[in-house]
Amino acid sequence: MMGRLLPAFTIAIAFVSTRNITSVEIVRTSFLIIGGGIVCGAAVAAATLLLAGRTSDHLIETMLTTAGAYGSFLLAEHFQFSGVLATLTAGLALGNVGPLGAFPKKGEMP
Repeated sequence: MMGRLLPAFTIAIAFVSTRNITSVEIVRTSFLIIGGGIVCGAAVAAATLLLAGRTSDHLIETMLTTAGAYGSFLLAEHFQFSGVLATLTAGLALGNVGPLGAFPKKGEMP
């Protein structure tokens, strides 16, 4: 990849630079950016669900889910993946999987 540029601009910079870029490189870079973002989001969501499932305090669950969504963005951007897709993946996973049993119902102990 090209230094510490934002991932979305990597392909655009390669187009306007004097370096020749092949369609294989474009597809590979796109899949790496998109797939890496999704994997980062899923990994952070899984870790957040494990942590949040151990508490019965709803304020802590809310704080952990918020921190998990933002943390997935930071992790993905650190590795130059798509932070937006990481946050989207983490948010969807936490919002859809959490109520299925990872978070105890009000009044239940973990």
